[in-house]
Amino acid sequence: MVAGNKTNFKVGDRVHARWVQNGSYYPATIKELRAKKGQAVVDWDDGDTIDRIVPLLDLTLVDDAKPSTRQHIDDVCIVKDLPNKGRCLFTRDALRAGDVIFCEKATLVAIESKRQDLWDVLKEMHEEECFDLGTWTFLYASLLSLLTLPEEDIKVVADKFVPDGENEVISDDVERVFRDLDFVKVFNKGRAFPSGRTYTKHLVQNLINAWRYNSFGHHTEDGLVLYNRISMMAHGCDPSCCWTYGDEDSFVLRSRVALPPGGELTISYLQDDDLLKGTDVRRGKLENWRFTCACSRCSLKVDLCRGFRCLKCRVGAHYYKENFDRDHEKELKSKATPFAIGMKPSNSNVESTHFGRSSQKILMQEKFLKFHKHNMDMLQSPRAMASSSSSSSSSSSSASSAQMKMDVANAITTADIMSLEDSASPRSNRRSNGKGSPGKVRPHEWLTPCDVCHDACNDFSAKQCLDLEPEYTQRIEALDKTNIQDVELVYNAALDFFHENHWCVNACEQILAEHYQENDKGTSIQHLRNRVLFHERCFGRPSFIWAGDLETLADMLQKSILGSPSSKDKKSTADKATSSPGPGSKPQTQMTKLSECLNLYRKAQSQFSVLCGPSHPYSLATQNKWHAVQHRVNALATAPT
Repeated sequence: MVAGNKTNFKVGDRVHARWVQNGSYYPATIKELRAKKGQAVVDWDDGDTIDRIVPLLDLTLVDDAKPSTRQHIDDVCIVKDLPNKGRCLFTRDALRAGDVIFCEKATLVAIESKRQDLWDVLKEMHEEECFDLGTWTFLYASLLSLLTLPEEDIKVVADKFVPDGENEVISDDVERVFRDLDFVKVFNKGRAFPSGRTYTKHLVQNLINAWRYNSFGHHTEDGLVLYNRISMMAHGCDPSCCWTYGDEDSFVLRSRVALPPGGELTISYLQDDDLLKGTDVRRGKLENWRFTCACSRCSLKVDLCRGFRCLKCRVGAHYYKENFDRDHEKELKSKATPFAIGMKPSNSNVESTHFGRSSQKILMQEKFLKFHKHNMDMLQSPRAMASSSSSSSSSSSSASSAQMKMDVANAITTADIMSLEDSASPRSNRRSNGKGSPGKVRPHEWLTPCDVCHDACNDFSAKQCLDLEPEYTQRIEALDKTNIQDVELVYNAALDFFHENHWCVNACEQILAEHYQENDKGTSIQHLRNRVLFHERCFGRPSFIWAGDLETLADMLQKSILGSPSSKDKKSTADKATSSPGPGSKPQTQMTKLSECLNLYRKAQSQFSVLCGPSHPYSLATQNKWHAVQHRVNALATAPT
């Protein structure tokens, strides 16, 4: 063991080593230590065979991917049983964004190569007649648990969350496996069934359900992975934690945001791109886990991912009120004063977020607009009285009118504001709309007034938007990415009534940005900018999608200056960024674009550092690109004019 850079290195350590050719860091493994010379011989992950001797001071140990002990995990977090949620995980200590909370070793990795014979038998049964679950992997994982896990770990698996009542019913899949599968042959082929171990239909059903609701898909092979503490984490559409894989399929859990002691540790059961969709879509996908999401983000009263274009100004948006409730609307009206427009949402989990504040602000703005209209209606009478005064007393009348306006405004009470709902609702004035029962919600009530011109959406337009949205959702999700003409057609049609702050438009932006990367860099850059803005406005949390788009946008801007790189690997790509631009390039234009690249790379690197750590290849790649561009900027700044 050799000390270097305040770290003890040993042969076999995973490190990030500085490559002498360009000063950038790349992943490697220590092959040999030369203590006297203060050097190490490394094997580069990309297979490069040159410049393998690196000073110890230029090595950074990758040490956050090693599994934590069970005691350490218990020391940093606590399990609590919450009403209507079950067991959830909480931090014992305060956390900063990007802190490693713990790294948990998998209870079992149920991949194909573990027991190829069992995998093949179940796959063949599924191909003959599909299992009701739609896959054989849960059955495979449950039987593999019986075959390989010690009794203590089987109890851990069987104790996982399962929706009420599901363990009481033996499924047709289990009945079929017990009827058609030769257990003796399978369990004794290559490895005897554990001595004293019994298996029953109820136990197998219990294990299947545990794997179904608590496992993760394996990241490199077909199969599943199950963790102990991680499986106790609740879902959140605004998750407080993020994760990556560490050594031997371990689960590295990090805080996505700063948390106080006792803060809940949540992850998303959905993919990152699903978190950019509307609340209704997210809740629909989460039905696979047999619950309706009521997390802090889903409980917001305005869904910022579902903006409909205002037909009056064509610039602003009407947002969907996901959790519309007239009683709640009355409560908000009691708070709708000119000073309440910027009030914070009551849910502490989202009060500090941009999208949380925006959601509440839009809703409170609507209440204030109604309050303001009511105020002006009350002022009409004094204004009329003032206008009927004689011309000789016009000056004093104007002053009197102004004072009366202030008196009336000051006289408006909370009860007056709350009465606005009753005076305008179908319950108190059915003749004004001639429709429906007292409890019926009219279409326009589901949408906020425009956030730019404040025009309210009428019933016809609101109904048209809400009726067309499901059709466009299906159309966009079924798009063929290779049929770019069809994608363009859908995209342009969607922009006619969807605002840029609608997830359907953002989904089209992604397809178009990817398609035009090679053929039309300018168009690709514009779609990437739109995606970055959407993420920032609608879900301003660190995510791999946001960080990746920032990095890709910077890459595209570099290509627009330097041309397409001809390199075969990342090392020469970094060098390419420092090469001279083509003839005819304007230094000032280059400097402007390169300065933007620096900003984008820094943002991407910072987000990746939160999501997967500063020593992760994603973080190092963007850091290296930043350094390469910085060299280019320095060269331009010192070049003779």
